[in-house]
Order: sequence, then structure tokens, then C-alpha cells
Amino acid sequence: RNEILQPRLEQWLNQTQSSYFQNTLQIEGFDLKKDLGVSIAKIRGTWQMGQGGFPFEINDVTIKDPVTNFIFKKPVEITFEQFRPQTSTHLGMKGTLILANNKDGTFELETAFEELYLEELTNFNPEVLRGSSGKVIGTFYLKSQKSGQQQMKLRLSVPPPGGRVQARFFDVLLPYLPAADKETLVKI
Repeated sequence: RNEILQPRLEQWLNQTQSSYFQNTLQIEGFDLKKDLGVSIAKIRGTWQMGQGGFPFEINDVTIKDPVTNFIFKKPVEITFEQFRPQTSTHLGMKGTLILANNKDGTFELETAFEELYLEELTNFNPEVLRGSSGKVIGTFYLKSQKSGQQQMKLRLSVPPPGGRVQARFFDVLLPYLPAADKETLVKI
């Protein structure tokens, strides 16, 4: 049954997510468990961005709840390991995605940056990341609803020996930072 379900799931994901991945998603090692949970050894694809594509892979994807939860509009927890660029040999990110399956379209994503290198992420946003380097570790949390209401927390650090980012790297973060008063800006 897994041999039948894997290509169907891949086809469905490519159809429903084509605006993000333009039919590039590939699934390897699909396994529907007896408890109706799912494990997937690897997902590969190219995330389509304004500046081009970002080839990625995600290893060890697990849908912990029965897939029937999607039908009955119950929460679904999905975990993943090694979300990283396809060419990377580093750990990348791991995390948990919770789809509430409610009328508000709520989802929560919590990730840990275990071993991600900025130079490997240049294709993600070449304008901002070109020339950047260094290992990044930290956490990211996003709670979002289809109404547009979001809650986001990001904590990153670059351990020794450090790295480099262009000044424009911080421009991406500006909309999410609290406004500073003029007195604070003068002191800086």
C-alpha cells in the first residue's frame, strides 16, 4: 500500500503547493503506520522565491497523529529533522509543526537551528545573504492564522569564530523590531 500511496501523496502535494514549489517536491521512504501515523525518510524540492529557487531537503518527517485527523479537523503534529539546503552536509534545522485544523487556520512552527551556515543559504535570498558566512544556531517560533495574525520569536547566535553579514541583512528584520525613540537612536 505504501508504494501506491507515496506517488499519490507526492502528486497531491505538488498540485496543492505548486505556487511555492512548482512541482519539484519528491518523497522518498513513505510509510503509513498501523496507527495511521506517517513517516517519510526524505522530502526534496525547490522553494520558489522572487530571486530564484532554493533547493532543500527535509529528513525524517513524522506525522505523529493519525492522518484521519485531517479529515475530522483535529490537530496534527508533524516533526522533522535536517531541514537544510540540498547540497549541505550539516545538521540544518529540526522542528515541530502543529496544524490546529480549526476555522482560524492556525498553525505553530517551532524550529531549532542546530548547524546552519549562512554561506549555504545565499540562494534563499541572494540580495541579503550574498557574502555572508558563519555558523548559525538558535530557535525560531511562528504562530499564524489565515486572518494574518502572527506571533513570531527568533533567537540566533553565531558561535566562535563568528562570521560576516552585510548591513542589508538587518533590513529584513526591521519590520519585526519595536520602534526606537530618537533619544535611543542618538545614543547608538
